[in-house]
Amino acid sequence: MSKQKKIKIPKLFKKELKAKIFEKKILKKIYIPADKDLIISLYQKNPEGNYILTKENFNKDEAKKLKTLAAAINKNKGGAVNTSKLGFAAALVILIIAFYVLFMNKLIEWGMEKGLEAIFNAKADVKGVNFEIWNAKISFQYLEVANESEPFKNLFELGKTEIALNSAELLKAKFVAQNIECQNIQWNTTRQTSGALAKKEEPQTKEDKSSSKKEESKNGFSLGNVDVNKVVEDNKTNLQSLSQYSKANEKLSQANAKWESSMDATKKNIADVSKNVDDVRKINAGSIKTAQEAQDAYNKINAALSKVDNLKKDVDRTSKDFSEDKNSIDKQVKDSQGSMDKDFKYLSSLIALPKGGLQGIAGQIAESYLSQKLGKLYFYLLKAKTVASSLKGGDKSKKTPIPQPGRRTGFNVPFKTTVYPNFLIENAAASAGKAGDNFYLTASLKDLSADADLWGKPATFSIDQTKEGKELIVKGFSDARSNAGETLGLEFQANHYPFEMKEGFSFLNARSIQGNYNFKTGLKLKKDNTAVGTAVIQLSEVEMDLVNKDDLISKVVYDAIRSTSNVILEISYRIAPNGSVALQTKSNIDQAISKKIGSLLSDMSKKYSQEIKDALLKMIAPELEKNKTLSQAFLKINEVSKGNVKDVDSLKAEIEKKKKEIDDQVNKAKREAEDKIKKEGSQKVQDATKNLPKLPGF
Repeated sequence: MSKQKKIKIPKLFKKELKAKIFEKKILKKIYIPADKDLIISLYQKNPEGNYILTKENFNKDEAKKLKTLAAAINKNKGGAVNTSKLGFAAALVILIIAFYVLFMNKLIEWGMEKGLEAIFNAKADVKGVNFEIWNAKISFQYLEVANESEPFKNLFELGKTEIALNSAELLKAKFVAQNIECQNIQWNTTRQTSGALAKKEEPQTKEDKSSSKKEESKNGFSLGNVDVNKVVEDNKTNLQSLSQYSKANEKLSQANAKWESSMDATKKNIADVSKNVDDVRKINAGSIKTAQEAQDAYNKINAALSKVDNLKKDVDRTSKDFSEDKNSIDKQVKDSQGSMDKDFKYLSSLIALPKGGLQGIAGQIAESYLSQKLGKLYFYLLKAKTVASSLKGGDKSKKTPIPQPGRRTGFNVPFKTTVYPNFLIENAAASAGKAGDNFYLTASLKDLSADADLWGKPATFSIDQTKEGKELIVKGFSDARSNAGETLGLEFQANHYPFEMKEGFSFLNARSIQGNYNFKTGLKLKKDNTAVGTAVIQLSEVEMDLVNKDDLISKVVYDAIRSTSNVILEISYRIAPNGSVALQTKSNIDQAISKKIGSLLSDMSKKYSQEIKDALLKMIAPELEKNKTLSQAFLKINEVSKGNVKDVDSLKAEIEKKKKEIDDQVNKAKREAEDKIKKEGSQKVQDATKNLPKLPGF
């Protein structure tokens, strides 16, 4: 039996160790009590004070454990703190502090500006940023964001602003705001420089160019003074009927030249074959008496029939090819006629009167303006929703717990306490000016949290501003709770604001409309990002700058607006996820306007429709006349084609008729010969039996 090999242990654990070495170089370098107890159990102190290893043999697990401890002791020779690593960490901290002191505020300032520009699509400027990382506080002296639609106006300005958080709670990954302060908030202030961002021009597609041209035509329209011929001429490149008829005529011309010569050649071939048929026509079937005469007649018929059959194949093939060309040309001509209808509708749209006469005119004036503003407000809401959603972190309950040493155990002692989300602003408020002053503003924000389900409340906000007699009120909510049906809501009210519009009503022959307005709307964003809302606009002191005050329609609308102290528009709208706005409007002046000039608009509409038809027909008259001539020539060729088929069929019918006559004559001759043979045979039998003796009777 072989001797078992002894398992070696690290040399560090010698058979005998001096007390000083054992205590300072081994025990002192072991920091886990259980490991220290293990080493002590392996040694005993002798009378001389040295430590003697008492265990002789070790198994594999024990040897492995001692190797691990030896490696740890060697690593810990420098002490619990590695001075080289500590120096590196200190240098890194110094670099971070230096970077923070020299660059951090500038970088934060730059980041805030770029972030605001991305949200509002206009220039932003931030000054005096101060970030105190140890106190968890950030402040700035001034902030402004330009208005995208009015580059020389600011959307808003903020004065000294400070946000101070509880740094101790931040270390626990919780947001607790100690102070949020904002001073000197202003809206719609004037800028010295443009706040527009540089934009890259995208190449304009053909469709865009076409639509641009059409839009230009519409903008130049003036109701009651329309030069229809000029409208047709200016939009000539957008019309299809002229080019369609030109293509159809070119195709007709080529077809006429091709088939006219082809039909003439076919006609000549028919005439040549007809001469061969003349020999068949001359055959007199009644005069055929002998078999040879019949055979000669059949030979002539078969020769003529072969030529007629070959000719018929050529004629049928030509007729089929001609029919295919004819169908193609008929379709082209039909498409040309359809393009005339499309061109008529297009030209009519350029000078179309308002839908339903002038009923709904107030809504039409406001439609493009409101669509643009509501669409922009909708995208601001979507961005706000994105920001609100980003506050909510992942599900931290699913994080893998950090393993703790098993040797230390404790007890969980529950205390009754409020559970806060990782981010929460229970209340924040700001104000500017004083109540009763020329300018006064208050703003508030409540219950903004990273976990609305945990907090149980939606975030709410409000802004109330009075400036130089003009009042602006904004209230809203953001509800990120999982059971919320509406995720965002906004109530907006603006009173005593002036307005001036220079687009959207060229059909009234007016340069602009201006006055004062009160505007109130309620908008809610659903989970599918569809927004629905209602709005009421009240216009007062309305003035119209008319191009021609004698224009009947302009005068009627102008008088109706001036005679109404307050023009009221009631609007319901729906904004799709792609930002398109569908509006339904009604106004207290629409009915009055519609009654006064409804019949006038109807007459004008009929007049312009007839003038458009006449102008369009005049423009394409040469092509229409050419098409008529070519079509008539083509119809004649069609008749020739039909005649050729008929002539060939007639020749074949003649030959077949003559063949039948000869067949009848031959059959007749056969019957007569058979009858004659039968008759002659019967007579010979009678003559042979005439002199025979009679048989005796029985």
